[in-house]
Amino acid sequence: MDEKELLEEDEKSNEELNSYMSKIRDEISKLEEESRVLIKEEEEIIASEEYNQLLKLRDKRKEIDLETQKLKDRIYADFSIFGRPFKKYKRNAKQYEKIIENYATDAINALLKDPELKIVEVLREMSKSIGGGELHLKDKNTQKVMKQISMMNQQYFEDFLKEYNLIIENKEKIEGKIRDNNTEEKIDKIDRRQDFIIPEIDQMKLELESEKQGFAKKLRPCPKCGKEIPVNWHYHEECGWEEDKEEEKEAINSIGKVKIQVFTSPTCPNCHPALDLAKQIEKERDDVKVTELSTATPHGHRKAKQLGVMAVPTIFVKGPAYPQDIGFKGLPSKKGLLKAIDISLGKAEWEEKKGFLKSIIEKLPIKIKW
Repeated sequence: MDEKELLEEDEKSNEELNSYMSKIRDEISKLEEESRVLIKEEEEIIASEEYNQLLKLRDKRKEIDLETQKLKDRIYADFSIFGRPFKKYKRNAKQYEKIIENYATDAINALLKDPELKIVEVLREMSKSIGGGELHLKDKNTQKVMKQISMMNQQYFEDFLKEYNLIIENKEKIEGKIRDNNTEEKIDKIDRRQDFIIPEIDQMKLELESEKQGFAKKLRPCPKCGKEIPVNWHYHEECGWEEDKEEEKEAINSIGKVKIQVFTSPTCPNCHPALDLAKQIEKERDDVKVTELSTATPHGHRKAKQLGVMAVPTIFVKGPAYPQDIGFKGLPSKKGLLKAIDISLGKAEWEEKKGFLKSIIEKLPIKIKW
């Protein structure tokens, strides 16, 4: 595929991506606008007199709940003294056993289910049993129990039920007014919609960013004009940049220097350390020029094929004083790489006695003829 075909293909892909991204942006804008409208609606509802009335009704309901609980606590406290007397009395009064169990378990619930107030009869008969000596209690409890029974007569329970029923009736009226006030329903509806919109917007933004990042990975700045071009372009017609010509310029600028080529790939664990080592030496010396060639790019792949690179990282060292490339497979030591640089510059020679030559040759991807 030539540069013109690549350009047409990338322009088509770019148009499709822009169309898709524009559609996503429009959807996000619509949802964000809807969210703003909903927020404004909720603010207007909260500022309304109708909502203010709802808050007052809720406060009134809380007050009624507190009054109801106080009544319940009072009757529970009044019945608490009958714990042991009830247990003893129901053994002799089988006819009242069920009523006694109900009141001992939950006095308020039992009272609401006792329209005839049979509890009054039970307490009266239990009082007679205590007075007649049939029901024996400890002396200190007898007077307390008898006093409590005398207080809890027919009038006591009627007054309690009247007060309790009135409170419940008022609560039911308040509940009815709260139901009729639909501001709470409106706010709940808005909140449910917002709960859907916000995650939807976030998801769309993530999708949009992902598409942008994916597209950005397919582009690189042109070395000459800086305009974004596809990563697989080796020629930019608009400014006249050509990759091979750039390499020639680089070669001219590198005269008298050692050229180190580091072949890498994105998935290689040892490639970064190898490149970092070469770059470190480049900073330390002014007679070294380092170039990274990624086999993931068409240019790097082509160069690797030309030089017979079969694995990464692979490093080639070439200088003006040595006729051949010195190659390393894998991650070399700094000492070994520096030695190869000096040999390429004519500052050092091979030294077999220390085993250095053997270690270098074993790593060569090419055969050296002597």
